[in-house]
Amino acid sequence: MKEPTIEVPVNCPSCSKEGLCSLSVAATAAALLSHRCVKLRCACQRQWNASDVEREQIREYLAMLALWGATVPAGV
Repeated sequence: MKEPTIEVPVNCPSCSKEGLCSLSVAATAAALLSHRCVKLRCACQRQWNASDVEREQIREYLAMLALWGATVPAGV
């Protein structure tokens, strides 16, 4: 069975290109809950740790999934 993912918009801090980053719902929720780094990646393959603003946006996207009936751990 395929692991549920969420795609979030990102702006590369190096090349400034916009794109989508696919994240595991479970791993991302766990990282947010435990205050661990959330790694983001863009089309140019650069990887970086999500900023506080990006982390909050990801929380909002996960909350929307919960509203639509997906299972997201409480407190994210």
